[in-house]
Amino acid sequence: MAFLISNQKVFEETAFNDEAELEKAVIENKVNIFGQDTVLMDYKRKVGKKKSQSSGIPDGFLIDFSNSKNPRLYFIENELESHDLYEHIGPQIMRFYAAFETGKKELQKKLIQIIREDKSINKEIIANLKNSPFENPDSLLYYVLYDNNAGIIVVIDEQTEDFNSLLKRLNEKPEVVELKKFQHNSEIIYQYI
Repeated sequence: MAFLISNQKVFEETAFNDEAELEKAVIENKVNIFGQDTVLMDYKRKVGKKKSQSSGIPDGFLIDFSNSKNPRLYFIENELESHDLYEHIGPQIMRFYAAFETGKKELQKKLIQIIREDKSINKEIIANLKNSPFENPDSLLYYVLYDNNAGIIVVIDEQTEDFNSLLKRLNEKPEVVELKKFQHNSEIIYQYI
């Protein structure tokens, strides 16, 4: 059991109630977790070709502008360590990599629709384009989908030895963020690595 002390209060490590609570914590703390030069699209959209076994639904999409000349698209997957590694998490990661390769055109349409319809995401994208060589969101999406490789970020509540062993077996390894919840009465703080 781990504890954190802040302002003379002891916060005890507490499990997330469910994946929805983990997702909410990720969204509320997106700038701290992913960085200021990122745009998180909190939309679940199927990726991959229709009726394909290599399709899946990530928890969201992230465009990383930290290198403004070489932005990168990531699929976001929020997972609880308690989910089955070999029946759920591992196959899901593999499907996302395969779906990116086979379903770029469909994904491009879905992301364009999100950016056009969600005014706050559109505003964030446009603001980040000012420091980049891209003229508009369409040219940005073409670049991150066709001229660059997409990545995967797995946000998980505990990065276990078994999880790390699974990742070692993958040719392309996802980025991993470990997010832990600590609670003192009704007050909650998070630790992320």
